Amino acid sequence: NTHLHDVQDANGDLLREKQVKDLLRWLHAGSSGVENFIVCGDFNANCKSKAYEAMLAAGFVSCHARVHGHEPPITYHSRIDAVTVDREAPEDCYDYIWVKGP
Repeated sequence: NTHLHDVQDANGDLLREKQVKDLLRWLHAGSSGVENFIVCGDFNANCKSKAYEAMLAAGFVSCHARVHGHEPPITYHSRIDAVTVDREAPEDCYDYIWVKGP
């Protein structure tokens, strides 16, 4: 389970892409002989982002997109009544379950 940088701007998108690439390097460095992977979490990145594209390029598949043909429109709701909610962040799809393997 992972949680990537949350600032929604161009620099944040580049940082999330770097975080995903670092995560992928870490996964593959410690997984000799492993063919199946599950990665899930709050990517703070929509399906048009560099982080999302990096996961696809590495051979991962979004479970929701595989089953439904698209990502859900929203996984982050700013209307949640919680002390830590960022009410300035746009509502979008930021959370994923990714799989890779035969």
